[in-house]
Amino acid sequence: MINFDFIETDIFVGSCLASTMDVNRLVRDLKVTAVLCLQSDEDFKTYHLPINEIREACKLNGISWVQCPIIDFDPEDMARGIHEPVDALNELLSSGERVYVHCTVGICRSPATVVGYLHKYRGMSLDAALELVKLNRPIANPYMSALKIAFSQE
Repeated sequence: MINFDFIETDIFVGSCLASTMDVNRLVRDLKVTAVLCLQSDEDFKTYHLPINEIREACKLNGISWVQCPIIDFDPEDMARGIHEPVDALNELLSSGERVYVHCTVGICRSPATVVGYLHKYRGMSLDAALELVKLNRPIANPYMSALKIAFSQE
């Protein structure tokens, strides 16, 4: 069962989708229209996730699936790759989507993506963006050093 928190009107951050029941919950309870997945194909294998069934359930329920993998527990990969999911989140939200952003547990990669989005597209400082995310998802613990590196290069 997914564990998630509401961050802003159309942004939810949480754990990975582990079954088609989780997809049904996104539709029924959260009215989600898009999923932004930060997991890699290796994560799907490691955690034995039925990813093809999950993607098919998303498709059948009219949920867009966007995958922007970032390697778990790898601040350097996050610093290199965070702009792709941040930009994807902006595109989804700009298109009117209601987005569920997830990694495996919803502690590092997905909160980092939302912090990066709030910074880059809403003009918040990284610290203020982190404060907002942590206010709504207290377990969030993104690699702020990686985000500071990534966004200092703009």
